[in-house]
Amino acid sequence: MRDALIRKAVLFVVFAAVSCIGLCAGAEKVEYRMRFEAGKKYRLRKVVEQRVTRVVGGGEHTLDQVTEMVSDFDVQDVEPDGSAWINYAYRESSLRLKGPGVDVEFDSKDKKTTVPIEAIGFALILGESFYIKMAPDGGVEKINGLDTMLSSVRGKIPNVRQKAQILESMKRQLNEGTVSRELEGYFAIYPDKAVGVGESWSRKPPASEVSAQIVETTWLVKEVKDGVVVVEVGIVVKSNPKAEPVDVRGVKMRREISGTGTGLIEIEESSGMIIHSEVTQETKEQMRVVPGGPIRRRESTTELVKTHRVVTFEMSERAEPAVADGNQPASLQ
Repeated sequence: MRDALIRKAVLFVVFAAVSCIGLCAGAEKVEYRMRFEAGKKYRLRKVVEQRVTRVVGGGEHTLDQVTEMVSDFDVQDVEPDGSAWINYAYRESSLRLKGPGVDVEFDSKDKKTTVPIEAIGFALILGESFYIKMAPDGGVEKINGLDTMLSSVRGKIPNVRQKAQILESMKRQLNEGTVSRELEGYFAIYPDKAVGVGESWSRKPPASEVSAQIVETTWLVKEVKDGVVVVEVGIVVKSNPKAEPVDVRGVKMRREISGTGTGLIEIEESSGMIIHSEVTQETKEQMRVVPGGPIRRRESTTELVKTHRVVTFEMSERAEPAVADGNQPASLQ
């Protein structure tokens, strides 16, 4: 009888220990946020490697593109609610473009380089800056200085045949909505509640009639080790059923998009700042004729576009002074 009781007690302790391994490991929940400090200076490095393959009539045409942008991210002031005013300045850029009939290479660190027309947008913004008010969850609350920056960029556009098109492109690039979406794509990753290891959260922006796609992102805390939080990323891209068809030479067509993505993000536990992230995404896109409209083509679909995209983002503390205005290549000065 006594031996049976001992065996039951041992089994209970083992079962409790195993249960705790499964449940207690993720019991410590943390509210992950960026904890800004006034005076901190950071270096941001963003690299986008992209291969676009167009499938037309059984043939394939591939365009490879690699872009890199290095920026200053300097915390000027922190408000009581934890949001911060940040000076964001463009320091360095590069572009590599290779495909059928295209072979372009540009690196702003080479001051003797001639800026190719394909890279003019990357060169014009160097040395320019604006101010962001960013919330602790990575959301952009306000942007100041884009109008001044655009005015400065306008004055640096060289007298080339494409001057008007370049200006229109820069207006779209330096639009407040465009800049906010780009910044939030890197920073607005934090959960709206405390989470532990093994827990996840998701975000899906509301569908609108403007965007052709819906991107749903899920983050999961994989582990916390040596002061670094490792977060897994999962992405699902779908067509937006609410998107309005587009007019292609009198034919109403709808963009059909699908895709997935995976990646890892490393966050410094003490400050909440992103140390490194890398996300790989695969998408397919095809234009399809809207039923009921006038069809002027034999086929109901256009070319298939496949995109392989790897986005790397790095953030590190910076010792060097803020970027000086006029950091663009010599050919634009």
